[in-house]
Amino acid sequence: ALQCYSELFSLSCTEESSDTWKMQLAQQAAPLLMDRISNVLRCFIEKESSSGRLPVSRDKLTEVIFVLKQLKKATIHHSVELVQKETLPANYSNSTKKHLLYLFPLLCECITTRE
Repeated sequence: ALQCYSELFSLSCTEESSDTWKMQLAQQAAPLLMDRISNVLRCFIEKESSSGRLPVSRDKLTEVIFVLKQLKKATIHHSVELVQKETLPANYSNSTKKHLLYLFPLLCECITTRE
């Protein structure tokens, strides 16, 4: 699974806008990446809150840590839309870190977890 995330990040994080083929790939991969990361974070939050005093499985924790590290270093070209209908304000749409803004509510919920 981690290799798949790595490939999705690689496809989504192109900085070269002159290569139209790479930009088209990035445009197709970025919404899939955002959807998958949202699902991973939601699942982590739900499992962590429903597990009581039991720790989250090491596999799930490894997956979340990997995704968070990749998010931190990722830069997505400003012309790539993360979702079909862009939900970010216009002044954030030109940011190469707009993926963090898009995931901000979920990332805030992760902060309040025990893990």
